[in-house]
Amino acid sequence: MYVTAPGKTTDTYGLFDILGSWRPPIGTRNMLVSAMVTNVLNHAYATFVGVPKLGRTVMTKVSYTF
Repeated sequence: MYVTAPGKTTDTYGLFDILGSWRPPIGTRNMLVSAMVTNVLNHAYATFVGVPKLGRTVMTKVSYTF
């Protein structure tokens, strides 16, 4: 338990995250494709007292530099 205020606690937690990126062999290689998975094991956790618990989050990004 983690005490955030007098009488208010949240459970402790640990996360397993993965991040990867790939630069496709196209032209001058100005493109970058990235993906990130936060909380791979999908254990629900709360970061603050009174907020909904979070689960797995998946984010992707494609960027191109001119």
